[in-house]
Amino acid sequence: MAATAIQQDEATYFKYEDLISRVQTIQNQVKTMESILENRWNNKKTANNAIKSRSLTFIDPYGNSITNKYMDHEMIGDAIKKFKKTYIPKYLQKWIQSGIHDEQGLRQLDDNKRLSTVSDYVDGFQLVSFGQVDVWIGNYLEVTTRHLKLNVYVNDKIEKIKMKILEQFRFTEIELKSCTINEFNQSQTNAWNEGTNLELSDTILSNHLYETERIVMAKVRISEVSYS
Repeated sequence: MAATAIQQDEATYFKYEDLISRVQTIQNQVKTMESILENRWNNKKTANNAIKSRSLTFIDPYGNSITNKYMDHEMIGDAIKKFKKTYIPKYLQKWIQSGIHDEQGLRQLDDNKRLSTVSDYVDGFQLVSFGQVDVWIGNYLEVTTRHLKLNVYVNDKIEKIKMKILEQFRFTEIELKSCTINEFNQSQTNAWNEGTNLELSDTILSNHLYETERIVMAKVRISEVSYS
């Protein structure tokens, strides 16, 4: 009986020693993995510090703010393309432009600025999303029209188009309709008569004025039109 007890004690001891050994092995593996992960993190931080970057803030067509990091050597034009591909709905991608909104109004970046690098702009530089609407102004009784290209937001109301026209012309009456450029080119009179009425409370989006072929027709009395 005594011999059996001793054998059982020895077996228990060896099992305990084996368990301790396994625990120590696992602890060493965990420490090794922690060391590897820490080194990777430090290397990543070093690489990020070595390659300079800064943030650009894009305002999407619906007014949402999106901020992303870009490498200093990237061109602004490429950053804009990435933004449009990722955040702009496909049906708006052809119409939407990226530019700035300052005291001069909505403006697209010129070619020189689009070819400049991210490093030329301050951290957090803001770019807005907008589009252009073609407006033709006349009495539509004869072919005598004025042409405007207006920069607008997709959620702007038709009333804003009217106000922008009034900034450049003075007249007492104005009526707005929309049609396609093909209809307009075939017959301005027919295009006006068959055009879609634009209510001042409607928006660019609700009237599909972002579509490539769609234009705005503004009917006024020619005798009352003059440049401001």
